[in-house]
Amino acid sequence: MEANERASVVEANSGENTMQQLSIADKNDQQQLQQPFSIYSWKQKVAISILVSLTGLISPMSGSIYLPGLNAIQEELNTTATLINLTVTCYMVFQGVSPTLWGSLSDSWGRRPIYLSTLIVYLGTCVGCALAPDYASLLVLRMLQAFGSSSVIALGSGVMSDIALPSERGTLSAYVSSMQLLGPVIAPIIGGAVTEQLDWRWTFWIMTFYSGILFIAILLFLPETLRILVGNGSGYANPTPFQWFQHHRRSKHSSNASIEARPNMDHRSRPNLLAPLLYFLQPELAMILFYYGVIAGVMYAIMVSIPNLYASIYGLNELQVGLCYIPLGVGCVLGAFSNGHLMDKRFKATAKKYGLEPPNNKQARFALPGDFPLFQCRLKTLWIYGVVESIVTLTYGWVLQQHVHIAVPLILQFLFGICVTATSNAMQTLMIDLNPGKGASITASNNLSRCLLGSIGGH
Repeated sequence: MEANERASVVEANSGENTMQQLSIADKNDQQQLQQPFSIYSWKQKVAISILVSLTGLISPMSGSIYLPGLNAIQEELNTTATLINLTVTCYMVFQGVSPTLWGSLSDSWGRRPIYLSTLIVYLGTCVGCALAPDYASLLVLRMLQAFGSSSVIALGSGVMSDIALPSERGTLSAYVSSMQLLGPVIAPIIGGAVTEQLDWRWTFWIMTFYSGILFIAILLFLPETLRILVGNGSGYANPTPFQWFQHHRRSKHSSNASIEARPNMDHRSRPNLLAPLLYFLQPELAMILFYYGVIAGVMYAIMVSIPNLYASIYGLNELQVGLCYIPLGVGCVLGAFSNGHLMDKRFKATAKKYGLEPPNNKQARFALPGDFPLFQCRLKTLWIYGVVESIVTLTYGWVLQQHVHIAVPLILQFLFGICVTATSNAMQTLMIDLNPGKGASITASNNLSRCLLGSIGGH
Protein backbone atom coordinates (compact mmCIF):
# COMPACT_ATOMS: atom_id res chain seq x y z
CA MET A 1 0.00 0.00 0.00
CA GLU A 2 2.78 2.42 0.93
CA ALA A 3 4.56 1.65 -2.33
CA ASN A 4 1.37 2.32 -4.28
CA GLU A 5 0.88 5.62 -2.43
CA ARG A 6 4.46 6.67 -3.18
CA ALA A 7 4.01 5.72 -6.83
CA SER A 8 0.83 7.78 -7.06
CA VAL A 9 2.60 10.74 -5.45
CA VAL A 10 5.48 10.44 -7.96
CA GLU A 11 3.02 10.27 -10.86
CA ALA A 12 1.20 13.31 -9.55
CA ASN A 13 4.45 15.25 -9.19
CA SER A 14 5.64 14.22 -12.64
CA GLY A 15 2.27 15.18 -14.04
CA GLU A 16 2.52 18.59 -12.42
CA ASN A 17 6.06 19.02 -13.79
CA THR A 18 4.90 18.06 -17.26
CA MET A 19 2.03 20.53 -17.09
CA GLN A 20 4.42 23.23 -15.90
CA GLN A 21 6.81 22.49 -18.78
CA LEU A 22 3.94 22.59 -21.28
CA SER A 23 2.72 25.83 -19.74
CA ILE A 24 6.19 27.36 -20.05
CA ALA A 25 6.46 26.14 -23.66
CA ASP A 26 3.04 27.62 -24.48
CA LYS A 27 4.07 30.93 -22.94
CA ASN A 28 7.29 30.93 -24.99
CA ASP A 29 5.34 30.20 -28.17
CA GLN A 30 2.88 32.97 -27.36
CA GLN A 31 5.74 35.38 -26.71
CA GLN A 32 7.33 34.45 -30.04
CA LEU A 33 4.04 34.91 -31.88
CA GLN A 34 3.59 38.31 -30.26
CA GLN A 35 6.98 39.43 -31.55
CA PRO A 36 7.17 41.07 -34.99
CA PHE A 37 8.64 39.18 -37.94
CA SER A 38 11.53 41.64 -37.97
CA ILE A 39 12.49 44.45 -35.62
CA TYR A 40 13.66 46.50 -38.60
CA SER A 41 11.43 49.13 -40.18
CA TRP A 42 10.96 49.36 -43.94
CA LYS A 43 13.53 52.17 -44.16
CA GLN A 44 16.04 50.10 -42.18
CA LYS A 45 15.42 47.11 -44.46
CA VAL A 46 16.03 49.28 -47.51
CA ALA A 47 19.23 50.63 -45.94
CA ILE A 48 20.46 47.09 -45.22
CA SER A 49 19.50 46.06 -48.77
CA ILE A 50 21.47 48.95 -50.27
CA LEU A 51 24.55 48.14 -48.18
CA VAL A 52 24.62 44.44 -49.08
CA SER A 53 23.80 45.27 -52.72
CA LEU A 54 26.72 47.70 -52.99
CA THR A 55 28.91 45.02 -51.44
CA GLY A 56 27.49 42.55 -53.95
CA LEU A 57 28.99 44.65 -56.74
CA ILE A 58 32.48 43.58 -55.69
CA SER A 59 32.43 40.09 -57.17
CA PRO A 60 30.99 40.79 -60.66
CA MET A 61 32.90 44.08 -60.99
CA SER A 62 36.20 42.39 -60.23
CA GLY A 63 35.54 39.88 -62.97
CA SER A 64 35.21 42.44 -65.74
CA ILE A 65 36.73 45.76 -64.65
CA TYR A 66 40.04 44.92 -66.26
CA LEU A 67 38.59 43.52 -69.51
CA PRO A 68 39.31 46.76 -71.44
CA GLY A 69 42.93 46.51 -70.32
CA LEU A 70 43.60 42.93 -71.43
CA ASN A 71 45.71 44.05 -74.37
CA ALA A 72 47.79 46.32 -72.12
CA ILE A 73 48.25 43.51 -69.57
CA GLN A 74 49.30 41.11 -72.31
CA GLU A 75 51.92 43.55 -73.58
CA GLU A 76 53.31 44.51 -70.17
CA LEU A 77 53.55 40.95 -68.84
CA ASN A 78 54.88 39.66 -72.18
CA THR A 79 52.40 36.82 -72.61
CA THR A 80 49.75 35.65 -75.08
CA ALA A 81 46.09 36.53 -75.49
CA THR A 82 45.11 32.94 -74.72
CA LEU A 83 46.88 32.98 -71.36
CA ILE A 84 45.47 36.39 -70.47
CA ASN A 85 41.94 35.19 -71.27
CA LEU A 86 42.64 32.23 -68.98
CA THR A 87 42.72 34.64 -66.03
CA VAL A 88 39.14 35.63 -66.87
CA THR A 89 37.97 32.02 -67.17
CA CYS A 90 39.69 30.92 -63.95
CA TYR A 91 38.16 33.84 -62.10
CA MET A 92 34.67 32.85 -63.21
CA VAL A 93 35.20 29.19 -62.29
CA PHE A 94 36.37 30.06 -58.77
CA GLN A 95 33.60 32.65 -58.53
CA GLY A 96 31.09 29.88 -59.22
CA VAL A 97 32.53 27.17 -56.97
CA SER A 98 33.59 29.14 -53.88
CA PRO A 99 30.10 30.29 -52.74
CA THR A 100 29.15 26.66 -52.13
CA LEU A 101 31.49 26.89 -49.13
CA TRP A 102 30.66 30.42 -48.00
CA GLY A 103 26.89 30.02 -48.41
CA SER A 104 26.77 26.91 -46.22
CA LEU A 105 28.97 28.50 -43.56
CA SER A 106 26.88 31.68 -43.42
CA ASP A 107 23.64 29.69 -43.06
CA SER A 108 25.13 28.12 -39.93
CA TRP A 109 27.60 30.59 -38.41
CA GLY A 110 26.03 33.89 -39.42
CA ARG A 111 26.36 36.52 -42.14
CA ARG A 112 28.74 38.97 -40.47
CA PRO A 113 31.73 36.64 -39.83
CA ILE A 114 31.75 35.42 -43.43
CA TYR A 115 31.33 38.94 -44.82
CA LEU A 116 34.27 40.30 -42.83
CA SER A 117 36.65 37.36 -43.29
CA THR A 118 36.13 37.07 -47.06
CA LEU A 119 36.46 40.83 -47.56
CA ILE A 120 39.84 40.71 -45.79
CA VAL A 121 40.95 38.01 -48.26
CA TYR A 122 39.66 40.10 -51.14
CA LEU A 123 41.43 43.27 -49.99
CA GLY A 124 44.75 41.44 -49.77
CA THR A 125 44.44 39.95 -53.26
CA CYS A 126 43.47 43.31 -54.78
CA VAL A 127 46.71 44.79 -53.51
CA GLY A 128 48.57 41.73 -54.79
CA CYS A 129 47.06 42.02 -58.28
CA ALA A 130 47.93 45.71 -58.44
CA LEU A 131 51.56 44.85 -57.66
CA ALA A 132 51.77 41.57 -59.63
CA PRO A 133 55.25 41.33 -61.22
CA ASP A 134 54.48 38.56 -63.73
CA TYR A 135 51.71 36.50 -65.33
CA ALA A 136 51.92 33.55 -62.92
CA SER A 137 51.43 35.83 -59.92
CA LEU A 138 48.46 37.53 -61.56
CA LEU A 139 46.79 34.21 -62.40
CA VAL A 140 47.10 32.81 -58.86
CA LEU A 141 46.01 36.08 -57.26
CA ARG A 142 42.98 36.31 -59.55
CA MET A 143 41.85 32.86 -58.42
CA LEU A 144 42.31 33.84 -54.76
CA GLN A 145 40.51 37.10 -55.47
CA ALA A 146 37.49 35.19 -56.79
CA PHE A 147 37.66 32.91 -53.74
CA GLY A 148 37.40 35.93 -51.44
CA SER A 149 34.90 38.03 -53.36
CA SER A 150 32.46 35.32 -54.39
CA SER A 151 30.68 35.23 -51.03
CA VAL A 152 29.06 38.66 -51.29
CA ILE A 153 26.24 37.73 -53.68
CA ALA A 154 25.15 34.66 -51.72
CA LEU A 155 25.41 36.57 -48.45
CA GLY A 156 23.30 39.42 -49.80
CA SER A 157 20.50 37.07 -50.75
CA GLY A 158 20.82 35.38 -47.38
CA VAL A 159 20.32 38.69 -45.61
CA MET A 160 17.25 39.42 -47.77
CA SER A 161 15.71 36.06 -46.87
CA ASP A 162 16.31 36.83 -43.18
CA ILE A 163 14.64 40.24 -43.00
CA ALA A 164 12.07 40.33 -45.83
CA LEU A 165 8.49 39.09 -45.73
CA PRO A 166 7.29 37.22 -48.86
CA SER A 167 5.32 40.31 -49.87
CA GLU A 168 8.49 42.45 -49.65
CA ARG A 169 10.96 39.99 -51.10
CA GLY A 170 10.53 40.92 -54.74
CA THR A 171 11.36 44.59 -54.22
CA LEU A 172 14.18 44.06 -51.71
CA SER A 173 15.72 41.23 -53.73
CA ALA A 174 15.77 43.57 -56.73
CA TYR A 175 18.60 45.48 -55.07
CA VAL A 176 20.74 42.34 -54.91
CA SER A 177 19.82 40.87 -58.30
CA SER A 178 20.26 44.18 -60.12
CA MET A 179 23.75 44.65 -58.68
CA GLN A 180 24.61 41.05 -59.55
CA LEU A 181 24.07 41.76 -63.24
CA LEU A 182 24.86 45.48 -63.20
CA GLY A 183 28.39 44.88 -61.92
CA PRO A 184 29.72 43.25 -65.10
CA VAL A 185 28.11 46.06 -67.10
CA ILE A 186 29.46 49.16 -65.34
CA ALA A 187 32.86 47.65 -64.57
CA PRO A 188 34.15 47.83 -68.18
CA ILE A 189 33.04 51.48 -68.34
CA ILE A 190 35.19 52.28 -65.32
CA GLY A 191 37.96 49.96 -66.46
CA GLY A 192 38.10 51.48 -69.93
CA ALA A 193 38.41 55.02 -68.61
CA VAL A 194 40.98 54.08 -65.97
CA THR A 195 43.11 52.00 -68.34
CA GLU A 196 43.18 54.73 -70.97
CA GLN A 197 43.87 57.62 -68.58
CA LEU A 198 46.07 55.88 -65.98
CA ASP A 199 47.12 52.22 -66.06
CA TRP A 200 45.48 48.78 -65.84
CA ARG A 201 46.92 48.30 -62.34
CA TRP A 202 44.81 51.21 -61.14
CA THR A 203 41.66 49.13 -61.70
CA PHE A 204 42.75 46.96 -58.76
CA TRP A 205 43.65 49.96 -56.62
CA ILE A 206 40.14 51.34 -57.23
CA MET A 207 38.60 48.03 -56.14
CA THR A 208 40.85 48.04 -53.06
CA PHE A 209 39.56 51.47 -52.08
CA TYR A 210 35.92 50.58 -52.81
CA SER A 211 35.97 47.28 -50.90
CA GLY A 212 37.84 48.90 -48.00
CA ILE A 213 35.03 51.43 -47.53
CA LEU A 214 32.43 48.66 -47.61
CA PHE A 215 34.43 46.54 -45.15
CA ILE A 216 34.35 49.41 -42.66
CA ALA A 217 30.62 49.99 -43.29
CA ILE A 218 29.77 46.33 -42.70
CA LEU A 219 32.01 46.15 -39.63
CA LEU A 220 30.30 49.16 -38.06
CA PHE A 221 26.71 49.06 -39.28
CA LEU A 222 25.52 45.70 -40.67
CA PRO A 223 23.77 43.68 -37.93
CA GLU A 224 23.69 39.91 -37.80
CA THR A 225 20.45 38.75 -39.45
CA LEU A 226 20.64 34.93 -39.49
CA ARG A 227 17.36 33.95 -37.86
CA ILE A 228 18.63 30.81 -36.10
CA LEU A 229 21.05 33.08 -34.21
CA VAL A 230 19.19 36.35 -33.67
CA GLY A 231 15.57 35.50 -34.48
CA ASN A 232 13.80 38.60 -35.73
CA GLY A 233 16.90 40.69 -35.04
CA SER A 234 16.35 41.12 -31.31
CA GLY A 235 18.86 38.37 -30.38
CA TYR A 236 22.53 38.92 -29.67
CA ALA A 237 25.16 37.24 -31.86
CA ASN A 238 28.10 38.43 -33.97
CA PRO A 239 27.48 42.01 -32.77
CA THR A 240 28.49 45.27 -34.35
CA PRO A 241 30.73 47.48 -32.17
CA PHE A 242 27.68 49.55 -31.19
CA GLN A 243 25.67 46.44 -30.29
CA TRP A 244 28.57 45.07 -28.25
CA PHE A 245 28.96 48.35 -26.36
CA GLN A 246 25.22 48.57 -25.73
CA HIS A 247 25.04 44.95 -24.55
CA HIS A 248 28.16 45.31 -22.38
CA ARG A 249 26.76 48.43 -20.73
CA ARG A 250 23.42 46.73 -20.13
CA SER A 251 25.07 43.62 -18.68
CA LYS A 252 26.68 45.74 -15.97
CA HIS A 253 23.25 46.73 -14.71
CA SER A 254 21.46 43.42 -15.21
CA SER A 255 22.68 39.85 -14.92
CA ASN A 256 19.95 38.72 -17.32
CA ALA A 257 21.60 40.31 -20.36
CA SER A 258 24.36 37.75 -20.66
CA ILE A 259 21.93 34.91 -20.00
CA GLU A 260 19.60 36.04 -22.79
CA ALA A 261 22.43 35.90 -25.30
CA ARG A 262 23.33 32.26 -24.71
CA PRO A 263 20.32 30.39 -26.14
CA ASN A 264 20.81 31.97 -29.55
CA MET A 265 24.42 30.85 -29.73
CA ASP A 266 23.38 27.25 -29.01
CA HIS A 267 21.50 27.19 -32.31
CA ARG A 268 24.72 27.22 -34.32
CA SER A 269 24.56 24.12 -36.48
CA ARG A 270 27.25 22.22 -38.26
CA PRO A 271 27.38 23.55 -41.83
CA ASN A 272 26.45 21.21 -44.66
CA LEU A 273 28.99 22.08 -47.33
CA LEU A 274 27.16 19.96 -49.91
CA ALA A 275 23.84 21.77 -49.41
CA PRO A 276 24.21 24.07 -52.47
CA LEU A 277 24.93 21.06 -54.67
CA LEU A 278 21.93 19.10 -53.39
CA TYR A 279 19.55 21.68 -54.84
CA PHE A 280 20.53 20.46 -58.30
CA LEU A 281 18.95 17.10 -57.41
CA GLN A 282 15.52 18.68 -56.97
CA PRO A 283 13.87 18.65 -60.43
CA GLU A 284 12.04 21.96 -60.07
CA LEU A 285 15.09 23.82 -58.77
CA ALA A 286 17.38 22.11 -61.28
CA MET A 287 15.27 23.43 -64.17
CA ILE A 288 15.34 26.95 -62.73
CA LEU A 289 19.10 26.82 -62.13
CA PHE A 290 19.79 25.52 -65.63
CA TYR A 291 17.65 28.18 -67.30
CA TYR A 292 19.26 30.91 -65.23
CA GLY A 293 22.70 29.62 -66.21
CA VAL A 294 21.74 29.67 -69.89
CA ILE A 295 20.58 33.30 -69.91
CA ALA A 296 23.69 34.25 -67.91
CA GLY A 297 25.81 32.55 -70.57
CA VAL A 298 24.09 34.56 -73.30
CA MET A 299 24.62 37.78 -71.36
CA TYR A 300 28.32 37.09 -70.84
CA ALA A 301 28.68 36.20 -74.54
CA ILE A 302 27.25 39.62 -75.43
CA MET A 303 29.43 41.43 -72.90
CA VAL A 304 32.71 39.73 -73.79
CA SER A 305 32.15 40.27 -77.52
CA ILE A 306 31.45 44.01 -77.22
CA PRO A 307 35.09 45.26 -77.07
CA ASN A 308 36.23 43.34 -80.15
CA LEU A 309 33.10 43.71 -82.29
CA TYR A 310 32.36 47.35 -81.55
CA ALA A 311 35.99 48.34 -82.06
CA SER A 312 36.28 46.53 -85.40
CA ILE A 313 32.81 47.35 -86.78
CA TYR A 314 32.34 50.92 -85.52
CA GLY A 315 35.97 51.97 -84.94
CA LEU A 316 35.56 52.83 -81.24
CA ASN A 317 38.38 53.35 -78.75
CA GLU A 318 38.54 51.81 -75.26
CA LEU A 319 36.62 54.60 -73.55
CA GLN A 320 33.88 54.62 -76.20
CA VAL A 321 33.58 50.83 -75.99
CA GLY A 322 33.14 51.11 -72.24
CA LEU A 323 30.31 53.62 -72.69
CA CYS A 324 28.50 51.12 -74.92
CA TYR A 325 27.76 49.03 -71.81
CA ILE A 326 25.51 51.76 -70.37
CA PRO A 327 22.24 50.71 -72.14
CA LEU A 328 22.65 47.16 -70.87
CA GLY A 329 23.24 48.43 -67.33
CA VAL A 330 20.23 50.75 -67.36
CA GLY A 331 18.06 47.90 -68.62
CA CYS A 332 19.29 45.63 -65.83
CA VAL A 333 18.32 48.10 -63.10
CA LEU A 334 14.94 48.90 -64.67
CA GLY A 335 14.07 45.22 -65.15
CA ALA A 336 14.96 44.24 -61.58
CA PHE A 337 12.94 46.92 -59.81
CA SER A 338 9.92 46.95 -62.13
CA ASN A 339 9.49 43.18 -61.97
CA GLY A 340 10.20 43.13 -58.22
CA HIS A 341 7.38 45.60 -57.63
CA LEU A 342 5.03 43.59 -59.85
CA MET A 343 5.85 40.36 -58.00
CA ASP A 344 5.11 41.91 -54.61
CA LYS A 345 1.85 43.39 -55.90
CA ARG A 346 0.83 40.04 -57.43
CA PHE A 347 1.68 38.18 -54.20
CA LYS A 348 -0.51 40.48 -52.09
CA ALA A 349 -3.41 40.20 -54.55
CA THR A 350 -3.19 36.40 -54.59
CA ALA A 351 -2.99 36.24 -50.79
CA LYS A 352 -6.13 38.37 -50.61
CA LYS A 353 -7.96 35.95 -52.94
CA TYR A 354 -7.11 33.11 -50.57
CA GLY A 355 -8.53 35.05 -47.65
CA LEU A 356 -5.11 35.61 -46.13
CA GLU A 357 -4.24 38.78 -44.31
CA PRO A 358 -1.49 40.55 -46.26
CA PRO A 359 1.87 39.82 -44.61
CA ASN A 360 3.09 42.60 -42.37
CA ASN A 361 6.03 43.17 -40.10
CA LYS A 362 3.93 42.67 -36.95
CA GLN A 363 3.47 38.98 -37.72
CA ALA A 364 5.98 36.54 -36.26
CA ARG A 365 5.17 33.91 -38.87
CA PHE A 366 3.39 33.84 -42.19
CA ALA A 367 2.30 30.38 -43.38
CA LEU A 368 0.97 29.76 -46.88
CA PRO A 369 -1.64 27.07 -47.59
CA GLY A 370 -0.49 24.03 -49.51
CA ASP A 371 -2.40 25.00 -52.66
CA PHE A 372 -1.08 28.57 -52.75
CA PRO A 373 0.12 29.25 -56.35
CA LEU A 374 3.61 30.43 -55.43
CA PHE A 375 5.07 29.53 -58.83
CA GLN A 376 2.39 31.55 -60.60
CA CYS A 377 2.97 34.55 -58.32
CA ARG A 378 6.66 34.67 -59.12
CA LEU A 379 6.86 33.31 -62.69
CA LYS A 380 3.61 34.45 -64.30
CA THR A 381 5.31 36.77 -66.81
CA LEU A 382 8.49 34.72 -67.22
CA TRP A 383 7.45 33.33 -70.61
CA ILE A 384 7.13 36.86 -71.99
CA TYR A 385 10.68 37.71 -70.94
CA GLY A 386 11.91 34.42 -72.41
CA VAL A 387 10.35 35.12 -75.82
CA VAL A 388 11.72 38.67 -75.91
CA GLU A 389 15.19 37.47 -74.84
CA SER A 390 15.29 34.95 -77.70
CA ILE A 391 14.12 37.45 -80.32
CA VAL A 392 16.50 40.16 -79.08
CA THR A 393 19.49 37.79 -79.03
CA LEU A 394 18.92 36.62 -82.61
CA THR A 395 18.30 40.16 -83.84
CA TYR A 396 21.38 41.45 -82.01
CA GLY A 397 23.66 39.00 -83.81
CA TRP A 398 22.10 39.80 -87.18
CA VAL A 399 22.41 43.61 -86.89
CA LEU A 400 26.08 43.32 -85.95
CA GLN A 401 26.72 41.01 -88.88
CA GLN A 402 25.02 43.49 -91.22
CA HIS A 403 26.87 46.49 -89.68
CA VAL A 404 23.61 48.28 -88.88
CA HIS A 405 23.84 51.70 -87.19
CA ILE A 406 25.24 51.45 -83.66
CA ALA A 407 22.01 52.78 -82.12
CA VAL A 408 20.19 49.54 -83.00
CA PRO A 409 22.42 47.08 -81.07
CA LEU A 410 22.50 49.51 -78.13
CA ILE A 411 18.69 49.53 -77.99
CA LEU A 412 18.67 45.74 -78.18
CA GLN A 413 21.14 45.65 -75.29
CA PHE A 414 18.75 47.76 -73.24
CA LEU A 415 15.81 45.41 -73.94
CA PHE A 416 17.91 42.36 -73.17
CA GLY A 417 19.02 43.89 -69.87
CA ILE A 418 15.40 44.43 -68.80
CA CYS A 419 14.41 40.86 -69.59
CA VAL A 420 17.43 39.05 -68.17
CA THR A 421 17.34 40.87 -64.83
CA ALA A 422 13.57 40.54 -64.46
CA THR A 423 13.96 36.82 -65.13
CA SER A 424 16.81 36.35 -62.67
CA ASN A 425 15.00 38.33 -59.96
CA ALA A 426 11.86 36.21 -60.33
CA MET A 427 13.71 32.90 -60.20
CA GLN A 428 15.94 33.97 -57.32
CA THR A 429 12.94 35.12 -55.27
CA LEU A 430 11.07 31.88 -55.94
CA MET A 431 14.00 29.71 -54.87
CA ILE A 432 14.33 31.65 -51.61
CA ASP A 433 10.57 31.28 -51.04
CA LEU A 434 10.87 27.52 -51.47
CA ASN A 435 13.88 27.29 -49.14
CA PRO A 436 13.29 29.71 -46.24
CA GLY A 437 16.30 30.35 -44.04
CA LYS A 438 18.69 29.01 -46.68
CA GLY A 439 19.02 32.11 -48.81
CA ALA A 440 22.82 32.04 -48.95
CA SER A 441 23.04 28.34 -49.85
CA ILE A 442 20.39 28.56 -52.56
CA THR A 443 22.06 31.63 -54.04
CA ALA A 444 25.39 29.78 -53.98
CA SER A 445 23.89 27.08 -56.20
CA ASN A 446 22.43 29.79 -58.41
CA ASN A 447 25.82 31.46 -58.63
CA LEU A 448 27.48 28.15 -59.48
CA SER A 449 25.14 27.62 -62.42
CA ARG A 450 25.51 31.24 -63.55
CA CYS A 451 29.30 31.27 -63.48
CA LEU A 452 29.93 27.83 -64.98
CA LEU A 453 27.52 28.30 -67.89
CA GLY A 454 28.49 31.96 -68.07
CA SER A 455 32.14 31.02 -68.49
CA ILE A 456 31.15 28.87 -71.47
CA GLY A 457 29.21 31.78 -72.97
CA GLY A 458 32.06 34.18 -72.30
CA HIS A 459 34.59 31.81 -73.82
